[in-house]
Amino acid sequence: YVVDHKRGTIYLKMKDNMVLSTEEITANILGYIKKLAYNHLNIDYKNKRSANVNIGCVISVPCNFPQRKKEALLNASKIAGLELIGIINGVTAAAIHNANDLALNTTKLTMYLDVGSNNINVGIASVSYVENNKVRTRTINMHACEVLENNSGTKIDMLLSEYLRKKFEEKFNVNIENDKKAMRKLLTASNKAKLLLSAKKSTDVFIESLYNNKSLQ
Repeated sequence: YVVDHKRGTIYLKMKDNMVLSTEEITANILGYIKKLAYNHLNIDYKNKRSANVNIGCVISVPCNFPQRKKEALLNASKIAGLELIGIINGVTAAAIHNANDLALNTTKLTMYLDVGSNNINVGIASVSYVENNKVRTRTINMHACEVLENNSGTKIDMLLSEYLRKKFEEKFNVNIENDKKAMRKLLTASNKAKLLLSAKKSTDVFIESLYNNKSLQ
Protein backbone atom coordinates (compact mmCIF):
# COMPACT_ATOMS: atom_id res chain seq x y z
CA TYR A 1 0.00 0.00 0.00
CA VAL A 2 0.96 3.65 -0.44
CA VAL A 3 0.36 6.26 2.25
CA ASP A 4 -1.02 9.63 1.19
CA HIS A 5 -0.02 11.86 4.10
CA LYS A 6 -1.63 14.93 2.56
CA ARG A 7 -5.09 13.36 2.41
CA GLY A 8 -4.57 11.15 5.45
CA THR A 9 -5.44 7.95 3.60
CA ILE A 10 -3.85 5.00 1.82
CA TYR A 11 -3.86 3.54 -1.68
CA LEU A 12 -3.69 -0.19 -2.29
CA LYS A 13 -1.42 -1.64 -4.96
CA MET A 14 -2.94 -4.50 -6.93
CA LYS A 15 -1.07 -7.35 -8.62
CA ASP A 16 -1.29 -5.65 -12.03
CA ASN A 17 0.26 -2.46 -10.55
CA MET A 18 -3.16 -0.82 -10.46
CA VAL A 19 -3.51 1.58 -7.53
CA LEU A 20 -6.90 1.97 -5.85
CA SER A 21 -7.92 4.53 -3.25
CA THR A 22 -10.07 3.57 -0.28
CA GLU A 23 -12.95 5.48 -1.89
CA GLU A 24 -12.62 3.40 -5.07
CA ILE A 25 -12.60 0.16 -3.09
CA THR A 26 -15.71 1.26 -1.19
CA ALA A 27 -17.29 2.31 -4.50
CA ASN A 28 -16.78 -1.22 -5.85
CA ILE A 29 -18.66 -2.62 -2.84
CA LEU A 30 -21.46 -0.08 -3.25
CA GLY A 31 -21.58 -0.83 -6.98
CA TYR A 32 -22.10 -4.52 -6.24
CA ILE A 33 -24.92 -3.66 -3.81
CA LYS A 34 -26.41 -1.41 -6.49
CA LYS A 35 -26.32 -4.30 -8.94
CA LEU A 36 -28.18 -6.49 -6.44
CA ALA A 37 -30.82 -3.77 -6.08
CA TYR A 38 -31.35 -3.60 -9.85
CA ASN A 39 -31.63 -7.38 -10.03
CA HIS A 40 -34.20 -7.32 -7.23
CA LEU A 41 -36.23 -4.79 -9.25
CA ASN A 42 -35.88 -6.97 -12.37
CA ILE A 43 -34.01 -4.21 -14.20
CA ASP A 44 -31.22 -5.00 -16.64
CA TYR A 45 -28.13 -3.62 -14.90
CA LYS A 46 -26.23 -3.09 -18.17
CA ASN A 47 -29.10 -1.05 -19.64
CA LYS A 48 -29.91 0.80 -16.42
CA ARG A 49 -29.81 4.24 -18.03
CA SER A 50 -32.57 3.36 -20.49
CA ALA A 51 -34.70 2.08 -17.62
CA ASN A 52 -34.97 5.64 -16.27
CA VAL A 53 -34.48 4.41 -12.70
CA ASN A 54 -32.24 6.16 -10.22
CA ILE A 55 -31.41 4.28 -7.03
CA GLY A 56 -30.44 6.30 -3.99
CA CYS A 57 -28.99 4.97 -0.78
CA VAL A 58 -28.88 5.68 2.93
CA ILE A 59 -25.72 4.46 4.66
CA SER A 60 -25.55 3.73 8.38
CA VAL A 61 -22.29 4.37 10.23
CA PRO A 62 -21.07 4.16 13.85
CA CYS A 63 -22.00 6.98 16.24
CA ASN A 64 -18.43 8.30 16.35
CA PHE A 65 -17.88 8.27 12.57
CA PRO A 66 -15.78 11.39 11.79
CA GLN A 67 -16.71 13.97 9.16
CA ARG A 68 -13.67 13.10 7.02
CA LYS A 69 -14.88 9.51 6.63
CA LYS A 70 -18.40 10.70 5.84
CA GLU A 71 -16.99 12.82 3.02
CA ALA A 72 -15.09 9.77 1.74
CA LEU A 73 -18.38 7.81 1.71
CA LEU A 74 -19.98 10.61 -0.29
CA ASN A 75 -17.16 10.41 -2.86
CA ALA A 76 -17.44 6.62 -3.01
CA SER A 77 -21.19 6.77 -3.65
CA LYS A 78 -20.63 9.25 -6.49
CA ILE A 79 -18.04 6.94 -8.07
CA ALA A 80 -20.53 4.06 -7.80
CA GLY A 81 -23.21 6.18 -9.48
CA LEU A 82 -25.44 6.23 -6.40
CA GLU A 83 -27.32 9.18 -5.00
CA LEU A 84 -26.42 9.37 -1.32
CA ILE A 85 -29.67 10.46 0.31
CA GLY A 86 -28.22 10.55 3.79
CA ILE A 87 -25.82 9.15 6.38
CA ILE A 88 -27.28 8.05 9.72
CA ASN A 89 -25.85 6.16 12.66
CA GLY A 90 -26.63 2.48 13.01
CA VAL A 91 -28.67 2.93 16.19
CA THR A 92 -31.02 5.35 14.42
CA ALA A 93 -31.37 2.87 11.56
CA ALA A 94 -32.36 0.14 14.03
CA ALA A 95 -34.90 2.48 15.67
CA ILE A 96 -36.46 3.27 12.26
CA HIS A 97 -36.81 -0.44 11.58
CA ASN A 98 -38.33 -0.92 15.03
CA ALA A 99 -40.87 1.86 14.38
CA ASN A 100 -42.35 -0.10 11.48
CA ASP A 101 -43.33 -2.93 13.85
CA LEU A 102 -44.86 -0.69 16.51
CA ALA A 103 -48.58 -0.97 17.31
CA LEU A 104 -50.76 2.11 16.85
CA ASN A 105 -50.86 4.62 19.74
CA THR A 106 -47.77 3.12 21.32
CA THR A 107 -44.59 4.74 22.63
CA LYS A 108 -41.60 2.62 23.56
CA LEU A 109 -38.23 3.47 25.10
CA THR A 110 -35.61 1.01 23.86
CA MET A 111 -31.90 0.41 24.21
CA TYR A 112 -30.23 -0.77 21.00
CA LEU A 113 -27.03 -2.78 21.10
CA ASP A 114 -24.97 -3.35 17.96
CA VAL A 115 -22.14 -5.82 18.50
CA GLY A 116 -19.84 -5.27 15.54
CA SER A 117 -16.53 -6.80 14.53
CA ASN A 118 -14.40 -4.21 16.36
CA ASN A 119 -16.64 -1.95 18.41
CA ILE A 120 -19.97 -2.01 20.20
CA ASN A 121 -22.54 0.69 19.43
CA VAL A 122 -25.15 1.32 22.10
CA GLY A 123 -27.96 3.85 22.00
CA ILE A 124 -31.27 4.74 23.62
CA ALA A 125 -34.25 5.96 21.62
CA SER A 126 -37.96 6.48 22.14
CA VAL A 127 -40.17 5.37 19.28
CA SER A 128 -43.83 6.31 18.96
CA TYR A 129 -46.64 5.58 16.51
CA VAL A 130 -49.72 7.70 17.18
CA GLU A 131 -52.86 8.90 15.42
CA ASN A 132 -53.99 12.51 15.76
CA ASN A 133 -56.90 13.97 13.78
CA LYS A 134 -56.90 10.84 11.60
CA VAL A 135 -53.24 11.40 10.74
CA ARG A 136 -50.84 8.63 11.72
CA THR A 137 -47.22 9.56 12.40
CA ARG A 138 -44.12 7.70 13.52
CA THR A 139 -41.62 9.64 15.63
CA ILE A 140 -38.11 8.69 16.71
CA ASN A 141 -36.18 10.59 19.37
CA MET A 142 -32.56 9.65 19.96
CA HIS A 143 -31.54 10.26 23.58
CA ALA A 144 -28.01 8.89 23.62
CA CYS A 145 -25.51 7.06 21.44
CA GLU A 146 -22.08 5.81 22.41
CA VAL A 147 -19.34 3.62 20.96
CA LEU A 148 -17.39 1.17 23.12
CA GLU A 149 -14.15 0.73 21.21
CA ASN A 150 -12.11 -2.47 21.11
CA ASN A 151 -14.99 -4.51 22.54
CA SER A 152 -15.57 -6.71 19.55
CA GLY A 153 -18.13 -9.38 18.87
CA THR A 154 -15.45 -12.00 19.51
CA LYS A 155 -15.16 -10.80 23.10
CA ILE A 156 -18.91 -11.28 23.51
CA ASP A 157 -18.50 -14.85 22.26
CA MET A 158 -15.75 -15.44 24.81
CA LEU A 159 -17.84 -14.02 27.66
CA LEU A 160 -20.78 -16.24 26.72
CA SER A 161 -18.58 -19.32 26.42
CA GLU A 162 -17.02 -18.57 29.82
CA TYR A 163 -20.49 -18.33 31.37
CA LEU A 164 -21.55 -21.63 29.79
CA ARG A 165 -18.31 -23.32 30.85
CA LYS A 166 -18.84 -22.39 34.50
CA LYS A 167 -22.45 -23.62 34.40
CA PHE A 168 -21.35 -26.93 32.90
CA GLU A 169 -18.51 -27.39 35.39
CA GLU A 170 -20.77 -26.63 38.35
CA LYS A 171 -23.36 -29.13 37.16
CA PHE A 172 -20.98 -32.04 36.54
CA ASN A 173 -18.16 -31.10 38.96
CA VAL A 174 -15.49 -31.18 36.23
CA ASN A 175 -12.88 -28.83 34.79
CA ILE A 176 -12.85 -28.45 31.00
CA GLU A 177 -10.85 -25.24 30.73
CA ASN A 178 -7.81 -27.04 29.29
CA ASP A 179 -9.80 -29.22 26.89
CA LYS A 180 -9.30 -27.48 23.52
CA LYS A 181 -12.02 -29.47 21.74
CA ALA A 182 -14.64 -28.70 24.39
CA MET A 183 -13.69 -25.01 24.51
CA ARG A 184 -13.91 -24.79 20.73
CA LYS A 185 -17.42 -26.28 20.85
CA LEU A 186 -18.40 -23.75 23.52
CA LEU A 187 -17.11 -20.83 21.46
CA THR A 188 -18.98 -22.01 18.35
CA ALA A 189 -22.22 -22.44 20.31
CA SER A 190 -21.77 -19.03 21.94
CA ASN A 191 -21.40 -17.33 18.57
CA LYS A 192 -24.57 -19.03 17.32
CA ALA A 193 -26.45 -17.99 20.47
CA LYS A 194 -25.28 -14.39 20.08
CA LEU A 195 -26.59 -14.25 16.51
CA LEU A 196 -29.95 -15.72 17.54
CA LEU A 197 -30.26 -13.20 20.38
CA SER A 198 -30.10 -10.36 17.86
CA ALA A 199 -33.65 -11.28 16.82
CA LYS A 200 -34.96 -13.07 19.93
CA LYS A 201 -35.20 -12.26 23.63
CA SER A 202 -33.90 -15.69 24.64
CA THR A 203 -32.45 -18.83 23.13
CA ASP A 204 -31.46 -22.35 24.16
CA VAL A 205 -27.94 -23.74 23.97
CA PHE A 206 -27.40 -27.47 23.49
CA ILE A 207 -24.01 -29.12 22.91
CA GLU A 208 -24.11 -32.89 22.61
CA SER A 209 -21.20 -34.75 24.26
CA LEU A 210 -19.36 -31.62 25.25
CA TYR A 211 -17.06 -33.49 27.64
CA ASN A 212 -16.84 -37.17 28.67
CA ASN A 213 -20.15 -37.95 26.94
CA LYS A 214 -21.87 -35.26 29.01
CA SER A 215 -24.02 -32.74 27.13
CA LEU A 216 -24.66 -29.08 27.82
CA GLN A 217 -28.28 -27.99 27.74
